[in-house]
Amino acid sequence: MAFEEFIKQIILGTMSLVLSIITVILSAMFRGRLGRSKGHMELLTLHKYFGIALGVTVITTFIFMILPPIYMGDQIILGTLGWLALIAVLLACS
Repeated sequence: MAFEEFIKQIILGTMSLVLSIITVILSAMFRGRLGRSKGHMELLTLHKYFGIALGVTVITTFIFMILPPIYMGDQIILGTLGWLALIAVLLACS
């Protein structure tokens, strides 16, 4: 796999991590477990949008991970990284 593909995957993976942290923090703020902002609907709306962005980023990361080995004839989905990525996509889509 080319180095540029690794860079794309690292950037998208880091974006996924940041988006997931923001989504969890917004959810905790909406529930009142973090701060005094219990029940504010704008927090729920932001939580929803960040969750959608997280799902799209995880799916895009999966596509960038899976396409280059397919073009080279490898079967990356059979490896540990492939299975972990597939589980992450399924969790992000649920």
